Amino acid sequence: MVGKPEKMALKKSILVTLITSLVTIEFTSPVRGDTVIASQDALLSRYDQSHRVYEWVQIDNFISYFHQRKIGEATVEKDFIRYIFDVNTGQLIEQTTQWREDLPEHVSPLITKAQVESLVEGIVDTTRLYFISPNTDVYPITPRPKNPCWIVISLDEDRLIITIFDAMTGEKLGHDR
Repeated sequence: MVGKPEKMALKKSILVTLITSLVTIEFTSPVRGDTVIASQDALLSRYDQSHRVYEWVQIDNFISYFHQRKIGEATVEKDFIRYIFDVNTGQLIEQTTQWREDLPEHVSPLITKAQVESLVEGIVDTTRLYFISPNTDVYPITPRPKNPCWIVISLDEDRLIITIFDAMTGEKLGHDR
């Protein structure tokens, strides 16, 4: 039978082990959202010499780098580059690129963020500029727009409203309540 001092020592030992484990996890696992420039990172620069910005995260013995494609200020939905490396050996485990070829290199929306925000119902929460993917799961518009689109999320009382505008023509393409 274990006495009170032994129980206390055991509890203290378990607590120290847990705290040590948590501190180790906290300090050895980077937070998602840390960024690097491809050409300035030791692992990534072997495969990408560009000035693209990647987010990276370490999970167990793997480090993953992720670059979301943008054209100007417009995010290109579902276009990305991802590299996964073994942390111990530096070996490339996986490289995935999904990149549409039918998009312009530069884009300057003719309709401003302020203009589209003035056209929606409710109070604007978020406005983002996107090239909507032909394979979108998020913005089900038919036909799929070729131009970049303003996606405006607004709130009207307890309703969430998503309104989509063509950023080149100003045409309202979709509205979801």
